[in-house]
This record gives sequence, structure tokens and C-alpha cells, in this order.
Amino acid sequence: MHLRLRLRPRCARERPRPRQRSSVCPAERGQALLIAAGAIVILVGTAGLAIDVGIARTQLRSAQNAADAAAVSGADDLPGGSPATAITDATCAAAFNGYVDR
Repeated sequence: MHLRLRLRPRCARERPRPRQRSSVCPAERGQALLIAAGAIVILVGTAGLAIDVGIARTQLRSAQNAADAAAVSGADDLPGGSPATAITDATCAAAFNGYVDR
């Protein structure tokens, strides 16, 4: 029994099939993981920024509401009362809303 090694195909029909190449080059393997990790970092950062901006706007609105309440409370005393009474009432209204004059 003789074993014959064929080094070259004899005709065009006997050519070996080319190896199927993967759609991803070997140098590009693992890039999906890096892109996903980067996207997660960006999403978490964006969520954190949105939360910080929301808290800042809430605090600003609360301070504006306290200032408006203090102004209205002080303005109520001005037509017939003294300015000292208006200042005292405005300070008390601001303190009631959590803003103390320091």
C-alpha cells in the first residue's frame, strides 16, 4: 500500500477550498468589549450629570420660593407698619423655609 501525498492539485476541480475568513480581523478581536465598556462609562456619567443638574435646579427653585415668601411677608407689613417689622417678618419667613440669615 502506497501513500501518495499530493502537493499540487491535478486540475481546477480539485483545488482546495479557500479557508473561510471570519468577518472580524484577528487584530480587531475584543473591540466590542471596549466599545461596550466605553458606552457604559458614558451612560453612567450622563446619568450622574443629569442627577446633579436636577438636584441643583431643585435647590435653586427652593431658594427662590423662600426668597419670594420672605419678600411677600415683608411687603405685607410695609403699608401701615415700620420697616423694622417688615425685615423681622421677612427674616422669620425665610427661616421658616429653611434659610437662616447668617
